[in-house]
Amino acid sequence: MANDVDPAKFQNANLDTRNAALVRSTARTFVVGKRMAQIALDKVRYSRALQANTAHYFSITCPSTGDTYRGTFQTANIAMGSTFSEPEPVDPLNPGEYAWPTLSLTDRNQVINDPQTGVQIKRLSLPKDRVITVEHQSFAMARTTGWANPQNALNATDTGAAATVTADNVSVLQLLPQNNGYFGYISFFKGSHGANQIYLNWFQTTVHASINNTSCNTMNMDDCKLVVCLTVNGVSCYNGAQQWEQPLSTTDTAYTFGTRTAIDLWQMAGSRPANGAEVATRLGTVSCDGSTAVSYAGGDFFGPHWTTGSTITINGSDYKISGVINTRALQLQSACPSTNGSAVAYQATNFGVLLRKKTTSADIVSVQASQVNYQTGAFPFWDYTGAYDMCSATPVIGASGNPGFNCATWNGGSIYWVDGVTAEAHLFARNFNPAQSGCGQNDSIIFDSTNPDIFYCGGAQGQQLRYFGNHLEPTGTLQPGSFQESENLPACASFDATTNLPPNQPCIVYSALPGGGVTFATLFSAFDPTFQADRFLSPYLAGVENGLLVLRIWRGGNNSIAWTALFDPYATANKELNNAGCVGGGLPGCVVAAMPSWNRPRARWCTQKANNPLYMPGWMAIGPYLWGDASDTRPGEGPYISTVNDGTALTTTSNTAGGLNPCPSNALGVTGMQCTTITVDGEPRDPSPCTTSAAACGGAVETGLPGELGAAQVGDYFTVGAASPSEEIMILLAKGGSNGTTWTFQRGANGNLLSSAANPQLFAFCNSNPQPLRYAVAGGDWYWDYTDDPHGYNTAGGTILGDNYSINAHFYSQNGTMASGYTTDSRCANKWGSECYQTRLFGSIPQMVSTAPAGILQENPTFSGKSSPADPNHVQVHPAGAGLSANASQRNYFFDGRPFNGSNLSGSGSGEGSAPAVLVAGQLWKFTASQLPNLDRKFSATYAFAGQKPLFDVSAPNSLLGSTAADAYKYCVANLSGECVAGSQAGDVYVNAPYISRPYCSSPGQATGLPDEFDLCIGNNAMVFNSILQLGLNWIDMSGAHQRVLTKGLSRSRVTPPFWHVHALPSGNWFFANANYADDVGDQVLAVKVPPVPPNDGVDGIDRSGYLPVIVTVPQADQKIANRVTTATIEFGYEEFGAGADSMFYCSSRQENCEVGPATSPLSIDPVNPYFFSTTEAGKLAGTACRNGCQIGVPGLSQHVIYGRAKYRTNTGKLLAYSPVFVVSVP
Repeated sequence: MANDVDPAKFQNANLDTRNAALVRSTARTFVVGKRMAQIALDKVRYSRALQANTAHYFSITCPSTGDTYRGTFQTANIAMGSTFSEPEPVDPLNPGEYAWPTLSLTDRNQVINDPQTGVQIKRLSLPKDRVITVEHQSFAMARTTGWANPQNALNATDTGAAATVTADNVSVLQLLPQNNGYFGYISFFKGSHGANQIYLNWFQTTVHASINNTSCNTMNMDDCKLVVCLTVNGVSCYNGAQQWEQPLSTTDTAYTFGTRTAIDLWQMAGSRPANGAEVATRLGTVSCDGSTAVSYAGGDFFGPHWTTGSTITINGSDYKISGVINTRALQLQSACPSTNGSAVAYQATNFGVLLRKKTTSADIVSVQASQVNYQTGAFPFWDYTGAYDMCSATPVIGASGNPGFNCATWNGGSIYWVDGVTAEAHLFARNFNPAQSGCGQNDSIIFDSTNPDIFYCGGAQGQQLRYFGNHLEPTGTLQPGSFQESENLPACASFDATTNLPPNQPCIVYSALPGGGVTFATLFSAFDPTFQADRFLSPYLAGVENGLLVLRIWRGGNNSIAWTALFDPYATANKELNNAGCVGGGLPGCVVAAMPSWNRPRARWCTQKANNPLYMPGWMAIGPYLWGDASDTRPGEGPYISTVNDGTALTTTSNTAGGLNPCPSNALGVTGMQCTTITVDGEPRDPSPCTTSAAACGGAVETGLPGELGAAQVGDYFTVGAASPSEEIMILLAKGGSNGTTWTFQRGANGNLLSSAANPQLFAFCNSNPQPLRYAVAGGDWYWDYTDDPHGYNTAGGTILGDNYSINAHFYSQNGTMASGYTTDSRCANKWGSECYQTRLFGSIPQMVSTAPAGILQENPTFSGKSSPADPNHVQVHPAGAGLSANASQRNYFFDGRPFNGSNLSGSGSGEGSAPAVLVAGQLWKFTASQLPNLDRKFSATYAFAGQKPLFDVSAPNSLLGSTAADAYKYCVANLSGECVAGSQAGDVYVNAPYISRPYCSSPGQATGLPDEFDLCIGNNAMVFNSILQLGLNWIDMSGAHQRVLTKGLSRSRVTPPFWHVHALPSGNWFFANANYADDVGDQVLAVKVPPVPPNDGVDGIDRSGYLPVIVTVPQADQKIANRVTTATIEFGYEEFGAGADSMFYCSSRQENCEVGPATSPLSIDPVNPYFFSTTEAGKLAGTACRNGCQIGVPGLSQHVIYGRAKYRTNTGKLLAYSPVFVVSVP
């Protein structure tokens, strides 16, 4: 039964008296499905939306007659081109909390319909999938405000000594768990949402306690009870926590609280459990000025869950907190000695068990001993780009007999079988060998191209794992259905001679790679003697592509120089003399190609960021990145610099030293007045090499000598100063002089021609982009034809190709299609700059790099011309393909997740914090209209949040917003002077929010989140903010006509990371998305069903990039008043804002009826005032002539349901009567 009509969830939901049903005599009109999620009778929040594009069956029964009618209807598909988008929903009953459906923490079969779009959402991961269970731990510390001998409660067994309390029901005894310093223990919880990676699945405590009142042996009165709960602030039970009331007796008895079932943190029904950031011991540095004020200096921010009486340890001394002002400032109850401007260490541990006597009776409660058991669960690690894939390219039959795919989360994560049609998922293995360290790192697909039950992991000694079993949850693990952190399936026993299968299924055959007792380093060195095995130590499995293992071997860490090697696990021969690079001895396994990132033609002086899958046989994409800065001592990260030493200063003047002079004859054919000749101090060198030790440098130390990485060559690129978009790129045309240090350059190759001081530094720059004028920060990906050129020598210039039409940042390639998140194409027309996707359709790599983009798509479509800035750095782009085996229709589209990470909204119109809000009083903040550059309330939904907390709109006629905690996480926009706050002016916006450290909408950085601080963001909700979209590949689309929002993925502002993106199931009908801190508990991977592309690629003649005029025919008024009626207007609204069968017709988050009645054509929507507010703008309303009936155009939002009624008026505007309420669906 659909949730919306289930009376077990929502009272009277199946009756015609349900909310918003229209009753007229014997006629009934009701709408099934709502664009919202609501708390049900069982205190769980359910989506009330119907599934989109789905057949539904219904029955209607008349109780008085018993007649029943049965029928069916099909819900609409999600239309293309609808650019209006709601922000994440806020709970009106609990401002600051999201109104997303509650996610089960134990049921992988849970099904949710997205409350805003109707797409079906299922579960992939659960907190119990990958766990560490800690048994029989003693508590580490006891704190109290009134108990005697609190340390005695820490005893593991009853020794006769006890912590005691009498005549006191206020003082608490807090027991704090140990910090064991290992993954999975309490110490691993992090105080930052971004850093924390584990759940606390369950927490079970045993307490030995007694009371000295003998009456308690037979009576369970309150005087006999010990109150027990969990705390995250060290003072009180956490919000939503169950308080156990345990009757005691005179006998020392062990009482156990909590279960061993995930997730049980003693939370009450309908309440969320404490999350890892609340459980964590927070660590950082602070400064004190000698008063009670404490300022944050670094590390974990102060916890907003702390309260008066919470404990913080500063420089080794404990202090009680008076109050948290914001995440960077707090007050103590006693002064902290001045740190004289220096930062000192702090830590704060406030999670634990609270014990309290229930009454103030004179009885003595004793606690003699305690112990704790608990379990942590690892978050599923999510990667950083949509270019990668997580599932096997070929299907595998599951236990149900249906075809599905093996899918893996990253870094030794869990492996699931996923049904290719229904997305039913089962955990069945992990990707690592318990007996082999350094295994499990990967970027993309880990599964064998032929047999998806074979998977691989990288490391110095890689592993091949072959699974045998039914692809269901394991039953023989330490905890059936789960894997302990160090646990995988057992190794397979000897195969049965008859079945040729192992008898102990499920099991895994673990095999070392490359096999034959050799190492990858040995094979790499044999294949290419220039490979330095003492410097490039750890092969990293980028993925499996075209049957080959793609191995990346960095010199240091990510973005250092690297080798790419391709390994065929089945080959016994390659193209090298004597099959150099093969395991040999008839055993399979050969290196078939390898090249470095820094010294091949068209790929020189490049670091390496990635190997982006192309899925084009014979070709590999290699992605470079920036060098480190000049002080960077990390190995392999440069930069590599040659310094002019002849006193020359570069100029833009012609015919002068350092200026523009005639170019000499050169191999590149450059001519004209664009050359400069200078003398340098030698070949490029790293000014800050890694010289500490071989261990610290990840191999042999660097020398920093000129030419250590190689000599400069004609055709090399150099920037004048460290690379940036504003720097000049020069191309080396000639080297001469007695020492080869006289260099001639082509100047201004990127269009920037600059002057410098004398003896500038020249930074070697990656030359992989053939047209560097397009971008001067990092070269674009290069494409290597490894089949025809296994070493990447590029002798003829055709086996390493750059792309003439792209900077190739943030792109995917799949099935001969590509989409990139950036373009320099002139066809991109964007209000805020060149912010468009560009797409490619190709049959070969040479064709792709020589052909202009097929599609240019707006990255920030507007609604009626309104939006908010959403550049691809602050609202990042990471496009992903439709699925490796998607059908022809699906392949014309791609996906992208657009996480909001900042914009020029409230207080930041001219830059970060350029016009911050003013604190009015208490926690009430004020923006004036001039501080809100993007706020068009009649065209866009308002995006409003304070840090990770959504704000609830209380704007209304005569509304008042207070400054105390009673009105926390509410905002109010004054439509008239005096609204919201006494003395306000029209356009002022007031926000009541605590803990604000940035009173403006912050943009913390390109790839930097802001999950733990509180800023204030108010503005238009752009279509793309925190949305997952499906976009067409084949169009020049500046309006968003070929885009649609599929879901927001249950996302939460500020907690959703900058790299948020999706991965498609190969079949193309589902994709996976990571819901960060879902339900404010922890990360979970969701499966989202993709509705089919609408017919004709969604082109249906309806322009949904603005309001749609919904023509309402208003009948002639009742005869009693007909001769007095002159005009009519329409009040209208949407149920999600409160509209329905009564007098509330809200069409926006403002709590005021909307009204329209233009004298113009009903097909015309006013571009300035599409509607008016009935009370505060009554004087602006102009009715439509309607003595004999009329038609009025209502501005409708596509795929929304309008409720409305006509208002009949006299020629003076006096209201005479209302029409019956009507309801209409907008296409």
